[in-house]
Amino acid sequence: MSFFEPTAPRPARQQPPWYGPPEDVLGSPVPIKRILARTETVVVALTDIVAYPSGCQFSLQLAARRGTLSDDQWRDLRELVFGERWPGERDEMLRCGVQFADGTKATIVDSGPIWDAPEPDAPAPPVFIEAGGGGGEAGDNQLRSSRGFWLWPLPPPEPFTFAVEWSAAGIELTMTEIDGAAIVTASQAAEPFWLAPS
Repeated sequence: MSFFEPTAPRPARQQPPWYGPPEDVLGSPVPIKRILARTETVVVALTDIVAYPSGCQFSLQLAARRGTLSDDQWRDLRELVFGERWPGERDEMLRCGVQFADGTKATIVDSGPIWDAPEPDAPAPPVFIEAGGGGGEAGDNQLRSSRGFWLWPLPPPEPFTFAVEWSAAGIELTMTEIDGAAIVTASQAAEPFWLAPS
């Protein structure tokens, strides 16, 4: 006789699709790269889009150079690039979002903490959240960091707007057109890690 009764195995729990890229799918890259915004000292660049059946992931690179900035200005810019002030002053954060042709939009500012509840209901689409990124390189005269964002569900197969604004770094609201059809097409080439049982 055993002291401990056998326990039933826990059911496998799938991450909800609005949380981020699926954990068991190889996404398909989309050949779109853009400089989204540029000042004398800061660049925000879209370096990668990876499409999945349930949504797509955007990777941004943030780069800065010192130029004529004072020590205090350079320290402040470093804190901004590496997100050391977020989520403090929301006005200082890099703001990103998308807007579709029908006027529907989603931003990292209004998406909210959708992961707080243990079993949340599906939020109203679209959802655009920060997901991944970080790290980077820091030197005496240049900085570089990355940020990742998740859009759920896939965008419509038509052009849409990707917006960035980072007033604390001198970047005004800037809109860039992205090809939604290219993302939807790429999503069809995403491949599950595991084959379905035959």
